[in-house]
Amino acid sequence: MAGQKDRARERAGIKSQLYESILSLVLAVSCYLVCFGIMSAQEESLARSSTLYAAVVGHRMYNENRAAIPTHKSIYLDQILYSPSVMFLRDEDGRALSTEETWSAGVVTAPAPNRGAATKHYKEPELSEKVRAALTTRARLSLSAFAAHGHNIIILGKWGTGVFKCQEEEVAEVFNSLLREEFKGVFEHVVYAVMGNAEKPGKFERCIETS
Repeated sequence: MAGQKDRARERAGIKSQLYESILSLVLAVSCYLVCFGIMSAQEESLARSSTLYAAVVGHRMYNENRAAIPTHKSIYLDQILYSPSVMFLRDEDGRALSTEETWSAGVVTAPAPNRGAATKHYKEPELSEKVRAALTTRARLSLSAFAAHGHNIIILGKWGTGVFKCQEEEVAEVFNSLLREEFKGVFEHVVYAVMGNAEKPGKFERCIETS
């Protein structure tokens, strides 16, 4: 019980730092082909709560990926977008924040490969090789952007494991490998914002905890 209370206090402290500091960075996921959609995925939630949409709409990345469909299929291109000082205007419940409550953060938009759609174009083991390579390259680009812009607190999540059907264990392994090796000691706090039951962790959470 004491351990749970300590972890809760630590999470509360980290959240306080995030809300008070612009040196926080959020990893956003988007479809490479359109600038966010109408679903209730994490990227749409971030876009509705902030100025992120205005920061990325019309970026050439989306046109470039539409043009690359014949050659890259559903794996897409290794590109990311960094948006500095994105203002967050609503809380997690959609409530509009007062002027004093609003906060800003740098945001990296890093689309994951669409593993589900890629099954139509690739067979194993090529499919898994391409997905793993794309996840690793884009995660590395994202972490490099975090570091280059001086962010010491970053928020990650179950990147690409929803509609895109990337495997939770694999995404967790990619983050763990990079953070424990190439980016070891670079960030003060790494927060995994994952919804669920803390008493019944999913595959992603178990992999993060044990690796």
